[in-house]
Amino acid sequence: MSILTDKFIEKVKPNINLEYSFQLDIPGDPCFDRLPSSGVSELEDGGLTLHCDQLRRDIFDPEIGNVIDLIKQQLLGAKSCKGIFLVGGFGSSDYLQGCIRDALGDTSVSLFMPADAEMAVVRGAVYSGLNMDSINTRVARRSYGLNLAKPFREDVDPTSNLWELPDGRRLCKDRFVCMVRKGEKMNGDRVHDIPILISKGQYECSETFICAYDGSDGIPEYTTSSGVVRLGKIKVRGLFKETDPDGTEAKGTLRLYLGQCEIKATVILSNSSYSTRVAFDTTEVSR
Repeated sequence: MSILTDKFIEKVKPNINLEYSFQLDIPGDPCFDRLPSSGVSELEDGGLTLHCDQLRRDIFDPEIGNVIDLIKQQLLGAKSCKGIFLVGGFGSSDYLQGCIRDALGDTSVSLFMPADAEMAVVRGAVYSGLNMDSINTRVARRSYGLNLAKPFREDVDPTSNLWELPDGRRLCKDRFVCMVRKGEKMNGDRVHDIPILISKGQYECSETFICAYDGSDGIPEYTTSSGVVRLGKIKVRGLFKETDPDGTEAKGTLRLYLGQCEIKATVILSNSSYSTRVAFDTTEVSR
C-alpha cells in the first residue's frame, strides 16, 4: 500500500490538472481483488486506473475549497497583503494555484511558489530553530488561564461553587484565573509560578485544567461559564497514604509556561511532578 501511495503522490497528485487518466500498477495482494470499481477508479488486470476529472471533483476540489476559504478569511483579517506563498507537496500543484488565482480574481495579491516547494516547510522549520529570535512579539488569539480554587466571595460567587474544607476555610472552585488575555502582546516566553495546596479527600484538589476563552467581552469568572473550553488536564494520583486523614495537605507549585507555540502546565511536588501541554494560538509580529 505504501508503494501505491508513493506512486500516487509522485505521478498523479502533481498532474491532477491534466485531462487524462493514470494507470498505476498495484502489488499482487489478494486484498485488492475485493476493491470495487467506482467513478474515480477502475481495477483491472493488476492495474488501477484513476480518472483525473473524477479525482478533482470528488477528492481535490472539496479540499481546495477549504484552502480558498481559509485564504479569504486571512485576507479579511490582514491589514494589507501583497503576496501568498504556497509550500508543501500540495502547494506545488498547478491545479491548486490555478484555482486560487481564479478565486482571488483581479486583486493586488500575488501568488508565489518557491523552488522545491515540498521541502520549503522543513527548511523553514530549520531556519526558525536556528534563529528563534526572528520573531520577538506574539499576540494571543485567545485568553488562556487555569481552573483553580480561590477564596469564596460572599454575595458574588454562587453557592454551587462553594467548597468548605475540614479546617473551616471556604473556597470557590472552578474559578478562571487568566494568565494571558486575548490580544495581549508577549515579548519572549513567560513563566507563572502559583503556590498550591493539594488536599486529601477532595477530588477537585487533585486536578486542574488549562482553559481558553475566545470571546472579546471580558474574562469569565468561572471555567464553567459559556464559551470557556478545557484544553489540558493535570490529575495528581497516589499522593497520600491510606492512613492520612481527610484534609491532609501537601504544598506544591503550579508552573505555567507560555512558550513559542505551546502552553505547558506542571504541578511540582516534593518528590514528583505532573504535566500537560496544549497548543498556544498566537499571531506572530516580526521586528
